[in-house]
Amino acid sequence: MSQLIVTKVDLARYVCSKCSTTRKEQLERLSSAWEVLYWQAVRMRELVTQQYRGFKVGCAVLAFRDDVSIMEGRWQFFSGMNAKISPTSRPVCAESVAIGSAYAAGYHEIIGMVVVDQPQQDEYSGLYPPTLHPCHDCRTLMRSHPVVSLRTRILTAHPPEEKQEPEQELHSLRRLLKIHNEL
Repeated sequence: MSQLIVTKVDLARYVCSKCSTTRKEQLERLSSAWEVLYWQAVRMRELVTQQYRGFKVGCAVLAFRDDVSIMEGRWQFFSGMNAKISPTSRPVCAESVAIGSAYAAGYHEIIGMVVVDQPQQDEYSGLYPPTLHPCHDCRTLMRSHPVVSLRTRILTAHPPEEKQEPEQELHSLRRLLKIHNEL
């Protein structure tokens, strides 16, 4: 049986809050987290109760902060759901809740995001994408928010159906803005 050899550098990645994390490492972490993010977004969507027109959106994000070690929570999931209790009330979007939660907890970057619901026409761009893209207000928020970058990965997907695989699209925020003619 071979012995596991852990170098000081390897160990430092887990316990040193000053050690940097590469973009490649962030994307590898995100790659293994997509399914968890998807099911968290689905769960949040199922919890929506304050929605007068039945439009239920769930969102989950993987957030990163480099000022703590992995053991202290360098990577964290946050989620949100939409709410609009009457036609005259202001809507609260799932994406803004999830992003705001990560920001309030001290995280520095949203690496990836999953948005789940049935597609609908975008009121701003007029496009009818195959999955539900974040609305214009959310795209504007993401473009200017300090924890979201143009390279943030956004997976938009249908909720699970009994007889079919959920459809999904993966874009960077930059690509999503280009699709909606906002960049």
